[in-house]
Amino acid sequence: KGDYNVLKHACNDLGEQIRSVQRLLDTLHADIDNGRIETRIETGTLKGDFAGMMRDVNRVLDAMGHPIRDLVGYVTQLAGGELPEKLIRPYQGDFQRMKDGLNALRSRHAEILHLAEQVAAGNLRVSLDERSNRDVTSRTLNAMQQALQMVLNEVHRQVHAIREGRLGIRGNAVIANGCWRELLMDMNTVIDTCMTPFMVLTDYVNRISAGDVPEKITEEFRGEFNSVRQTLNRLIDDRASQKTGCFVFYGDTWIAREDVRRFVQ
Repeated sequence: KGDYNVLKHACNDLGEQIRSVQRLLDTLHADIDNGRIETRIETGTLKGDFAGMMRDVNRVLDAMGHPIRDLVGYVTQLAGGELPEKLIRPYQGDFQRMKDGLNALRSRHAEILHLAEQVAAGNLRVSLDERSNRDVTSRTLNAMQQALQMVLNEVHRQVHAIREGRLGIRGNAVIANGCWRELLMDMNTVIDTCMTPFMVLTDYVNRISAGDVPEKITEEFRGEFNSVRQTLNRLIDDRASQKTGCFVFYGDTWIAREDVRRFVQ
């Protein structure tokens, strides 16, 4: 009775408040464990300092939740291939260091995108500065750019040689790897494919212009090369006919001897 009864009710009320706080904290812990960082403690059932203490917990969660949401959204945009704007909200301590790191990552991502755009546009004079001996990204992209430049140099060397009439020059495929080596080898194959009939036809033209009457060309060519082959073979037939006396030179034209005989008669 009396003061003891008041003390009993106060103790019971204190116990109930403590149990309520424990239940609320357990629920909050489970939600945060499951990634639901928006969860806050409902303080309506609490009294006095217990309610104030839980409001302080909510304020701590707010202080952590804002930067976490910003940082998660930022990383999600980067992972999706977007280039987000720099983070400008002021943070403190570790959150500020994390923000600075993400902004630096964003700047590096922008440099990589710029290099890729320039290479895609045909500019191979760009490169990335390696920021450390563990900068694998810059080293790999620079190696790609250098490989493309070497292949381009070989192509230019071949084109320059052909323009100068040095038809025996081929690309040095050994300097490249993978598909770049295959590309140079394929270019060499294309040149060889063109040069084989070209050299045969050139030899026949030289022989015919020197007065020789060679055998007809029997190699199988295709396309325009085959048209030239057929023309040369007809010329060889004409020269062979001239050589055997079937034609005579009249004025400035070769005409068939039989036509001359009929004309005279």
